[in-house]
Amino acid sequence: MDRAFLGGEAAFNPALIAVQKRAAAFTGLPWTHSECLQLVSYHAGQHFALHTDYFDDVSAVTFCASCLGRF
Repeated sequence: MDRAFLGGEAAFNPALIAVQKRAAAFTGLPWTHSECLQLVSYHAGQHFALHTDYFDDVSAVTFCASCLGRF
């Protein structure tokens, strides 16, 4: 799998901002609180598998909970 995070100068591309604004309209969240877009290209035989992110370590959950204010 190849991937690219579109941050830095690329993040200010009007086309990317338009995509983020459309996603914000869909989710009801401010587009300015979103993360950089990520492009993913799967190779033959690869695929996206549904998954759930979770933490076994309580300190990691506490740390991540402090980030939720950006939404």
